[in-house]
Amino acid sequence: MSDISKIRDYWEDKTPQHWYSKQSPGTKEYYDEIQEYRYTRAYPYLPELADFAAQNGKTVLEVGCGQGTDLYQYAKSGADVTGIDLTEGAISKSRDLFGAYGAEARLETSNAETLAQFPDNAFDVVYSFGVIHHTPNTNHCFESIYRVLKPGGKAYIMIYAKGLNYLIKFSLFHVLKGGFLRGSFQDTINNNTEYQRNSPLTKMYSKKEARRMAHQFHNVEIKKLHNPSFSYLLPPFIDRPLGAILGDNLFIRGTK
Repeated sequence: MSDISKIRDYWEDKTPQHWYSKQSPGTKEYYDEIQEYRYTRAYPYLPELADFAAQNGKTVLEVGCGQGTDLYQYAKSGADVTGIDLTEGAISKSRDLFGAYGAEARLETSNAETLAQFPDNAFDVVYSFGVIHHTPNTNHCFESIYRVLKPGGKAYIMIYAKGLNYLIKFSLFHVLKGGFLRGSFQDTINNNTEYQRNSPLTKMYSKKEARRMAHQFHNVEIKKLHNPSFSYLLPPFIDRPLGAILGDNLFIRGTK
């Protein structure tokens, strides 16, 4: 299991979503193109499931804000937003995005496993997308998210999913591409999940495992979604059932 310093070093200079845009980084056109691609092609279900538009006047914390794309959607709808990330690089990029739009956010580094600088019952909403499966103690992240939520507050969390797609894809990498000659099956997963490759740690979970980690929450919903190869080409009435079988994301919603 990788330690947190290796994970921080790996992600420090990585820019999530930069491949979504061909515009000059840091410009409003760059961020506009990233949002267009993210919410129409890459994750068309995300605005609905994350309730971006329903948080006017709410306090929202994003755990692992990357370059701030999703956090900005909450800010646009009138939320009072805070973003944390393990790396200074991500916080700097998020500041650039909010600056480009003249929007406000509190942005600071923090460890998702503890969220130590925040008191109990601090936020109406905590959101985290594709982040906490990269940290050694993902279960601690669920506990910390629960702690900082107000009673009745909502959590929206995406982690990577085990399933048929997971089994086929990584078995092929491990066997046919010789991953077994270089390391364990976990090493093959680490080396082949992220756009930049060679992540220090990438974990995947079944619905049962996710539900166990979210055991403190009420009204828990877990959906398996997204087939990145061709999801955006399909109408929702085909894509959603297909994603429930082949999807590689678990989207978890729960209430404190």
